[in-house]
Amino acid sequence: MGTLKLFLRYIAIFIITAAVLISSLLLVSLIPREKIQKNMEKSAAYLQQKGAAFPFTVIGVGCSHADYYADAVLLNVAFYFEREHPAESVSWAHFYSEDKYDWNGMVTDYLSFAVKNQPEPNQQYLRYWHGSLVIVRPLLIWLSISAIYKLLGGLLWILLGSIVILLIRKGFRKEAVAFILAMIAVSVWFVPVCLEYTWMFLVMAITTLIVIRLSLKQEFDKMPGLFLCVGMITVFLDFFTTETITLLIPLLFMSAIRHKQNSDPPHWISVVHCSALWGTGYIAMWMTKWIFATVVLKQDVMPFVRNSITEHLGTDNRLSLVQLWCKSIRNNIHTLSTLNYGMIGAALTILLFFCLIFLPVVLNKITLKKHIQKEWGMLYLLIGMIPYLRFIVLSGHSAVHSCFTYRAQAASIMAFIFAFYELVDFNFKRKRIGEK
Repeated sequence: MGTLKLFLRYIAIFIITAAVLISSLLLVSLIPREKIQKNMEKSAAYLQQKGAAFPFTVIGVGCSHADYYADAVLLNVAFYFEREHPAESVSWAHFYSEDKYDWNGMVTDYLSFAVKNQPEPNQQYLRYWHGSLVIVRPLLIWLSISAIYKLLGGLLWILLGSIVILLIRKGFRKEAVAFILAMIAVSVWFVPVCLEYTWMFLVMAITTLIVIRLSLKQEFDKMPGLFLCVGMITVFLDFFTTETITLLIPLLFMSAIRHKQNSDPPHWISVVHCSALWGTGYIAMWMTKWIFATVVLKQDVMPFVRNSITEHLGTDNRLSLVQLWCKSIRNNIHTLSTLNYGMIGAALTILLFFCLIFLPVVLNKITLKKHIQKEWGMLYLLIGMIPYLRFIVLSGHSAVHSCFTYRAQAASIMAFIFAFYELVDFNFKRKRIGEK
């Protein structure tokens, strides 16, 4: 396909996907408020019982932090969608709060007060699409937030299990092990405790299943368009949490399967192409929100956008820029699963390393490859470094919110394990001397 035709194809994909996503959000805003009133009250009461915006799911374990503030705001926005002015309400994303910086108050007081008394909204959350309301607002007709947690959590486990089963059935056992270890390291069992964390893992899992199936059929020409759509869906749903996993984990599986299908060097152009289109979809869809809001509201929304960018990049008057970068990376690494459990966690980490690497080396079950394909190892390592680049670029945000941004390292852990696979041969099936 010629360059011009390919470019026009991607433009068409973007326009169609954006139209579907925006139309869906406008449609759910037409749901009458009284239809969701009952479950909104139940949801507000449920969050109120949590008693805090960012409580531990397991006391004292940093990787178990929930973010009920984000969920309370999402429900607050859902409640104030106006069917009489759908485009305006979707643009402003109004909600009610007596103090937008009182995180605990949003969970324990303001959402409940808004739902029961229906005061005029006095805050806005314009910078995000809040696209997850396409799913949440209709579900609120039948379910409260606690039931939605269980529903989406069950779906996530089914999808993650499907990935592992598919990989094992198709002969990618080592890749399945790497995926499982990555999910363990980022405490995936805590992901469904709140909606904010769940969306990116759902998108990652669905995209991964599609990518694995396309890769097995060697239909790599369909990947760029897919990643363009995924980038758009990512920013449509996300609250700026672990967005990179929707690109990097599917990209790792695409590369690993392609590698196993032939012994050629990595197809760098394909990897860069998919990554660039994902990034283009992500940025362009975010900009579309601001353009959409400007047109609908007939006013300049860039001041809200600039404030958002400043918040995400962040500064810390007590730290230099380099110190802030180090703090961001340190906080995110420290929040990985076993490192949260003190001496017990340290012992578990050492034991895991011993069982997976040191013991097999001593028993001659792992040996260094005679012919190492350095380019594949380099590809995996570069992919694995991207989350840390994200932690540096958005150091203010990543340092403060490491209790959930750390899960972006799932892709890093997978990538580093894949790179390790490039260095060694596994001899677990080697016959003993004298065996026939």
